[in-house]
Amino acid sequence: MAGTGCTDIDECALGTSTCDPGHGTCTNTVGSFTCGCAAGFTGDGPTTGTSCTDIDECALGTSTCDPVHGTCTNTGCTDIDECALGTSTCDPVHGTCTNTVGGFTCGCAVGFTGDGRTTSTGCTDIDECALGTSTCDSFACVNTSGSSHCEGLYAIEPFEGVLARLDPKTYSLLDLIPLTSFLGDVTGVTAMARHPVTGIVYVIAKVGGVSGRAFGTLDFATGVISVISSVDRFSSLAFLPDGTLFGMTGDGATVPKTLYTFDPTTGAPTLVGALGNGVGGGEVICYDSDAGLMYHLTGYPTAIMESFPLATPLVVTNVSPGLSGLGEVSGCHYVGNHTFLVYDINGFVLLVTSAGVVSTIPDAVATLFQRVRATQSTVMTVPHSARPITGPAGGGTTVTLRGIGLTGATAVRFGGVAAASFTVVDDTTITAVTPAEGAGTVDVEVTTPQPYPATWPAAYTFVAPPGAPVGAVAVSSRATGNAPSKATATARMNSAVQRKGRAPTRADRSPKGDKTPISIRRSPTRTRSRPAASPGRVSAGSADLSAR
Repeated sequence: MAGTGCTDIDECALGTSTCDPGHGTCTNTVGSFTCGCAAGFTGDGPTTGTSCTDIDECALGTSTCDPVHGTCTNTGCTDIDECALGTSTCDPVHGTCTNTVGGFTCGCAVGFTGDGRTTSTGCTDIDECALGTSTCDSFACVNTSGSSHCEGLYAIEPFEGVLARLDPKTYSLLDLIPLTSFLGDVTGVTAMARHPVTGIVYVIAKVGGVSGRAFGTLDFATGVISVISSVDRFSSLAFLPDGTLFGMTGDGATVPKTLYTFDPTTGAPTLVGALGNGVGGGEVICYDSDAGLMYHLTGYPTAIMESFPLATPLVVTNVSPGLSGLGEVSGCHYVGNHTFLVYDINGFVLLVTSAGVVSTIPDAVATLFQRVRATQSTVMTVPHSARPITGPAGGGTTVTLRGIGLTGATAVRFGGVAAASFTVVDDTTITAVTPAEGAGTVDVEVTTPQPYPATWPAAYTFVAPPGAPVGAVAVSSRATGNAPSKATATARMNSAVQRKGRAPTRADRSPKGDKTPISIRRSPTRTRSRPAASPGRVSAGSADLSAR
């Protein structure tokens, strides 16, 4: 009988081999099998022999891991995050670090430039002011680390309830908003000072319903005065670096020419001592923080200057019996290097040293917009700008004006010529279509409900078409640095007075003015009496300012 023969048994498939079941390999053969080891392991494979053991490539140095930025573990390569560990060479202050597989890349934060590596160029600040990439326009550009901001001057004056923004270089008026208080109408501010620690601005204001003067805080963003207390007729405030607040009463106060300290929380004054020198008004104090001395400027028509340490009793030193070229002082503040910025009754802005030497500021306008009592340098969050800045002389260009207090605007003028049309977008924006105008650079002026127009000095240039004959060039006096002619100044004064609802009087043109009350109509239902103006400005006359 024939047999069936022999059939091979596949020990690998049946799992009956003696090969390492974990890391071994099994290969079936006819009548048997052979064992081996998987990649990464070594041995003969059978469990009855050396079996299979792991090959440590890391220990042997046979791995393919990055020898610089990688780490080797016996199971593979793991990336080192140099950014998280802080072991990268990226700039640790202004640089950025991005981890990559086996490495990292460096960069710079916004506002800085460079390759970001401490071993190379690192990261340096971008000076937006020097590059001209800021949008400060009429304001001063101040570079900061990684950024920049715009600074201007906020100004107050005693005869109008307005908060004005001034060009910090020329001191010319840019724009303004009305001052308000929940207690009544604000008709002027006689003193202003900022706390050196908290940054809170304190003022002495004339507020309806408050007897004497109101002591309170002023919010630059809203123009709101929050009254703290009723006080005597103070004409000046000054802070020490430690936050101690001093106040000086004016010549018209119940207790005139007297120095006090103020409690900023309650507004309660505490007597320091009397300062009776000087004839007339102009009671102003300024603190020289470098010398540790308080300075007192007083007197009309010529101011005198005296100093004293803040100790009792007050020991006063007469610095100058008469400051040459300076009239009654309306306000001042310390600018460093024993020098004060001073505003006088004639509307001039001057520099006065602690030795009593008076000098002019080259870029300053001939006269301020009013009898400024105090200014405060502040970061301006709302720009004062005109865009675009050029357009055809034929007109028709839409210009966007940015500023403050623009609600209720009634007119827009380019170099004295009315805009073809304009739209008040909101309190900070107006769009205006340019009129036809002669080639040249002009001021832009907006008439608002406020007592003075908002102005964009030398803000727009009319360009004649190529090859066209050039006619009369309308160039802004501010652009050239020249003062306006007498005729121009008179025309501006007449226009300003007429906007207030009356014809100009002799007092408006008088070199000194007088104390004759003039009714000024601010709105159809509101009038107020105040002294007459000095030349070229609608303002109070040369009567004693400190009494107010």
